[in-house]
Amino acid sequence: MNHGGKTSKIIRDVVHGYISLCENDLHIIDTPLFQRLKRIRQTGAYSVYPSANHTRFEHSLGVMHLGIKVLESLGIDADERISNTVRYACLLHDIGHAPFSHLGEAFYSKEELINWLNIGLNNVGLTNTIMGSMGSPHELCSCAIVLNKFADRLLSYGVDLDLLCRMITGQKYNTSDKFTEDCLIDILNSDY
Repeated sequence: MNHGGKTSKIIRDVVHGYISLCENDLHIIDTPLFQRLKRIRQTGAYSVYPSANHTRFEHSLGVMHLGIKVLESLGIDADERISNTVRYACLLHDIGHAPFSHLGEAFYSKEELINWLNIGLNNVGLTNTIMGSMGSPHELCSCAIVLNKFADRLLSYGVDLDLLCRMITGQKYNTSDKFTEDCLIDILNSDY
């Protein structure tokens, strides 16, 4: 499965083992927006279990790694567009987390997030069919960041931005011609 070229870097993850990254991944991971996830904790267990130091950065790399494994195991004939969309939806799904992770979401204005999201949607030529009341504040913020800060890069990778945002927020297409895409949305957003 092509994901933007040959392996450029391998990261050793304590949970998932070795995660291969390509140049395209590094162009996103090496941005200040993504690097800040190193300072946002995934869990609060570190105060009881000091070695449980897991950040949104590590989590995002692991979700990307597992998302691609799930895609491969589904047996879907995934072209580069689908493969890259799943890869970067998984990598960027938590880019909108605030300091203190979910606790920080109380300070988000959902109205302002939707306005910023609409600006991003308009900039890439999409209508607001992606959102509505769907998505938690950090998911809406993740989509807004993707559309306003990473869209050009992701489009050059062949990513389907509509599907990527739907994967992050969990909003399905619910039409028979989008059954495969709805299955992909479940990789990130599912009740299972």
